[in-house]
Amino acid sequence: MDGAASATLQLEPFNPATDSWSQWEERLHYFIECNGIQGESRKRATLLTGLKEKYRRLFEPGLGELKGVKVRLDIDRTVPPRFCKARSLPYVFKEKVEAQLQKDIDSGVLEEVQNSSWAAPIVPVLKKDGNVRVCGNFKLTANRAQQEQQWQFLSISKWQQWQSLSHRMH
Repeated sequence: MDGAASATLQLEPFNPATDSWSQWEERLHYFIECNGIQGESRKRATLLTGLKEKYRRLFEPGLGELKGVKVRLDIDRTVPPRFCKARSLPYVFKEKVEAQLQKDIDSGVLEEVQNSSWAAPIVPVLKKDGNVRVCGNFKLTANRAQQEQQWQFLSISKWQQWQSLSHRMH
């Protein structure tokens, strides 16, 4: 190479917290071209693109839908309903929370009701992109009435990973 510098382009792994699938796929193909990759690695990249095409709906923006599964929550009927008053929101969150709640109502995630014997306070969480994630604090309300399940729930860290991935997909 007569003293000429050579550099190899590095490819960061897919990170659902910061990458969209299409951005990462674009980087993958650029990486393959720049590094002159042939053979097995090129086949893997082509296979990856084929899987993305075959399961296109998994990578579409927006919420997914779980069809054909019935969910049952076992509620202890001896636990009286609890209605927690709404907490005041910091002014900086007000418009963002209202917009997110309306978006969730419009997309069918939430349903507006006039009356309820149950109510949990919401907790707004600021996302990296400046939007707000609206969470519910069910500690004093529905969680007390939920009966123990016979299966293991996700650990907090696995739940956070899943949430991060699911929120990046839309």
